[in-house]
Amino acid sequence: MHHLAVQVSLLKTENKHLREAFINEKKKKKHGKALIFPVPQQKTSGATFYSPKKIQ
Repeated sequence: MHHLAVQVSLLKTENKHLREAFINEKKKKKHGKALIFPVPQQKTSGATFYSPKKIQ
């Protein structure tokens, strides 16, 4: 009987750690939204700069 109690305890601990690892991996995979920039009306040969105000 003691053997089964030890096994249950070990399995519960392992399950807890696996759940925590899964949650940590899930948090890492979250990505932000992609920014969609407006297409400039005029064709320019230079770079286009955007300020944080324009992006919002």
